[in-house]
Amino acid sequence: MDQGTKCQEPNKDEEFIRHLSCDKAKEGCQAFSRKHWRNGIALGAMIILIVVIGLATALGVTGSEPCSVVTYASCPNGWIGYLGICYYFSEDEADWLSSLRNCSSLGASLSTIETHWEMDFLLRYKGPIYHWIGLRKDQGKPWEWTDGRVFNNTLFDIIEGGYCAYLNDVAVMSSWCKTKKNWICSKPDANVQERKQVEKRDVKQGCVKDGFK
Repeated sequence: MDQGTKCQEPNKDEEFIRHLSCDKAKEGCQAFSRKHWRNGIALGAMIILIVVIGLATALGVTGSEPCSVVTYASCPNGWIGYLGICYYFSEDEADWLSSLRNCSSLGASLSTIETHWEMDFLLRYKGPIYHWIGLRKDQGKPWEWTDGRVFNNTLFDIIEGGYCAYLNDVAVMSSWCKTKKNWICSKPDANVQERKQVEKRDVKQGCVKDGFK
């Protein structure tokens, strides 16, 4: 071997530095991998949670009826609506019992009067013509509505003259049931009844709609 040529031994310090740098790089790569692995698990768990909540919500919706909107509709032709009740004012005359049957054939009954507002409305709308209402009594017994409820005489007085009640142009009178007069039928507005049922159902389901107050 040429004595002018010297074998250069590797610098141990440089080799150590390279080895240390490589170890640090490996540690950095491992730390980076662990960090992203944890982030991946967290993201996956969040996605699973969202999917589970979405499925639960979907099942809850399909398991019950959705909120519904029911609007008011007019009463049948020839009827007048007031406070959720449809009224029919006859143009013909009949005795009290025939009037009751005529109303029944229309899916209604001779009109009852529950409030002062209804009384004012009926007196105003019917005009001067006398009309039978659904109030009568038997001898020695109290006045009753056609549905069997005893008349609450604090609402209005009945000027007695017979066993069947009618409206004249200012008050409630009574006459013999065989006399002939016009009559007033009444029945609940079917759409109002449906609206109440829908509201009741939607309250149970937690539904809230602007139109329902």
